[in-house]
Amino acid sequence: MGEGEEQGVVKIADFGLARIYQAPLKPLSDNGVVVTIWYRAPELLLGGKHYTSAVDMWAVGCIFAELLTLKPLFQGAEVKGTPNPFQADQLDKIFKVLGNPNPEKWPTLSYLPHYQSDQHHIQTVKYESSCLHSYVHLALKSPAYDLLSKMLEYDPQKRITAAQALEHEYFRIDPLPGRNALVPIQPGEKIINYPARPVDTSTDFEGTTSIQPPQPVSAAVAIPGSVAASSVVPPRAVPRPISMLGMQRMPPASMAAFNIASQAGIGGLNPGGIPIQRGAAAQGHPQQLRRKDPGMGMQNTGYPQQKRRF
Repeated sequence: MGEGEEQGVVKIADFGLARIYQAPLKPLSDNGVVVTIWYRAPELLLGGKHYTSAVDMWAVGCIFAELLTLKPLFQGAEVKGTPNPFQADQLDKIFKVLGNPNPEKWPTLSYLPHYQSDQHHIQTVKYESSCLHSYVHLALKSPAYDLLSKMLEYDPQKRITAAQALEHEYFRIDPLPGRNALVPIQPGEKIINYPARPVDTSTDFEGTTSIQPPQPVSAAVAIPGSVAASSVVPPRAVPRPISMLGMQRMPPASMAAFNIASQAGIGGLNPGGIPIQRGAAAQGHPQQLRRKDPGMGMQNTGYPQQKRRF
């Protein structure tokens, strides 16, 4: 993203539920449903009211797996419109990959509200063991799999922390991580310029043909059936910002009478191409006809003036 030395650097921030971090971290609670469902830790899905930054490490693990496979690891269907944190389908997607949790491996599991009240949903299908390696196509003994499995540990107290993850062997083997994007470039440091990727501007994100913007027309000739060829801007594939200095604004069709009045010398438009209000027009041109058309609410420019009945 960006130009020059910023090209290729991605910085992401979302402070919607940000908290002040301190060590030891005070457990968070009473925040309602938090975290996007595909990246939501199992302790949250089971109704845990007190949670720590371990929920963020679970989300990082989900993103890590998504980078490896180019698709979400736990793509569950969310039941919307409910304050209940329990999401049976999302838990089933997690259990299918990691196996069903049990109090032996996760001692505090039995204290979670929905583990007790929704046993019939949780135990409907039994997944005995983890098959994570087959989903992410990693060898069981590879450093990448070891790090990922520690991020996706059921027990939040056993889940790897961010500081521990940075010391993991995975970040010590080739290919080594690149430079820290948050540290300014040092003198003489080599800068890698990322090649620009081609962008198809003819279609939108849904794959349909994009709608071209309307062709602007000069306000002085905006009379139906008489558009000057020189005033039409050729269509462009991508709209670009243009300077508005010295250009007239195109009035809507309902303001055509003002254009006619301008050509007749009555002064329906100001020099910038914007219609003048009736009161302002009367002050600037005392000799101008002041009668209003009761049907359209615009100045009468072609009919003889009639006497008032009152």
